Amino acid sequence: MQILYDNRRISPRFKAAWGFSCLINDEILFDTGADFKILAYNAAKLKVDLSKIRQVILSHNHWDHTDGLWGLLENHPGISVYLCPGSGKLLANKVRKNGGIPVAVKGWRKLQPGVFMTPEMRGLYKGKPMPERALVLSSTKGLVIITGCAHIGAVDILTTVEKRFPKERIAVLLGGLHLKDMDAADIRKTVTTLQDCGVDKMMPCHCTGAKAFKIIDDSYIHKSRFVKAGSSIKIFIKGAL
Repeated sequence: MQILYDNRRISPRFKAAWGFSCLINDEILFDTGADFKILAYNAAKLKVDLSKIRQVILSHNHWDHTDGLWGLLENHPGISVYLCPGSGKLLANKVRKNGGIPVAVKGWRKLQPGVFMTPEMRGLYKGKPMPERALVLSSTKGLVIITGCAHIGAVDILTTVEKRFPKERIAVLLGGLHLKDMDAADIRKTVTTLQDCGVDKMMPCHCTGAKAFKIIDDSYIHKSRFVKAGSSIKIFIKGAL
């Protein structure tokens, strides 16, 4: 897995900007960041061939997760783009107009052996409904859960995943956790709940926030890693060739 887009970077060799995108198995792109030029630049530095992408999953309909898509489709039309139905017809129509194939999926969907989309989950953002989904990888060490922003709440996402995979260990929670606007006490409560839910390792990024990064690092000690644009993570997915 490679992190192609984040508001932090592992070195000046990469570009950082507000947003998130990660690549799984060279073919599945989860979110697209906010700017295709930055996405493509970081991909080139990681020697990623964007023409191999067959599926894009948009976690939710926010510009910092969707706007890199339009340049990607301009250069590589015909990609299937999975959307939350609650994101509305305007997004689906824009995907179609730009050369993509919109696929609105409400429930669980297996994309490849060991790679699953969660159902659409209903959260709130600034008091308004925010449909969102996560990605789940079934690895040899347990489940890897990838979030875009987790507006619904990381704990609620874990609850949804645990209902589908009740006996699976949660090896990693990776992605944006949207804790940046919470006070320290609430962040600690959330992190403690994640630990109680059995999350073994944390890999936060994007909208998690500096205060939360420190609390996660203090709580997880040697079991946290802050991923950034340019990060590569080795994950052995069950059933993958």
